[in-house]
Amino acid sequence: MDNPGVFTLSALQIDAPKTALVDWTEDLDGMSAVTLEASFQYGSGGASCSAIVVTSLDDGQTQIQIARFDFTTASAIKTANLSGLLSKAVAALAARTLKQATL
Repeated sequence: MDNPGVFTLSALQIDAPKTALVDWTEDLDGMSAVTLEASFQYGSGGASCSAIVVTSLDDGQTQIQIARFDFTTASAIKTANLSGLLSKAVAALAARTLKQATL
């Protein structure tokens, strides 16, 4: 891998409904796996929060969702381990979104 290390993709305070777009993490050529960790600290108000992680296979022209973390009214830490070394059957997706509880 060209640029190994730990990267913070986003660190946000959520005080109202929002969509947060952050800059791409670049120079990850040669990466075959990633472990994602989402840490949610509940404060007050609101009923749910979803964090969706996207990537691109064509230098940012098209985004694809690779992980979704759903939270409710409790603090929690959730992880997802994604590997390019595992063989999976090719599937056609009707919608290009990750549904709740797919991870």
